[in-house]
Amino acid sequence: MNHFKKSLKLFWAPAAIVCLLFASYGSYTDRKERLRQQIESVENSLTGIEKDLAESQGVVDLYLVSRRDLEPYISSLFSVKEPESLIGRIDDTASLYKVRLADIRLDVPKFIEVRGKTESISIVPCEASFTGNFFSLGEFVAALEKEPYLLIISETGMVISEESGNVLKMSLKGAFRFFKSEMIEELRNHGD
Repeated sequence: MNHFKKSLKLFWAPAAIVCLLFASYGSYTDRKERLRQQIESVENSLTGIEKDLAESQGVVDLYLVSRRDLEPYISSLFSVKEPESLIGRIDDTASLYKVRLADIRLDVPKFIEVRGKTESISIVPCEASFTGNFFSLGEFVAALEKEPYLLIISETGMVISEESGNVLKMSLKGAFRFFKSEMIEELRNHGD
């Protein structure tokens, strides 16, 4: 038994060290695996964040392009509260093409009706007449058709205004778009 005790004393310390090493190694590999999984999870999260950031930047870029493309039209949006501004704009556009605005009439009952509504866009029928030479009137109508406030020209007519035949009177029937004041204000002030 002495021999056994001696052997036990002799091998106890190295056996304990070996057991401790195995336990430490097991603990180390478990910890290493958990850290690897955490690193992998963080890397996946970072990849997701980078992807979301790239997509967000794409949306921002599209917004900026859309905003830039919209900018020229913002000044052509008129509120139902400011029909005189629209009429002034039409008159100014006509003058650019050496055309004179002779008369313009909005559908008053419809205009009064849409003034009380809250829709973003309201449609108001109108009639207008212009005078000028044939080519000037044609160029003016082509420019007018590109304006965002004009919904449609549904009917046109032309008669000779003077005996010389140089001045024509053109009548138009159609409809204008009027926009909600708050929407126009938001577009004009966006980013300020």
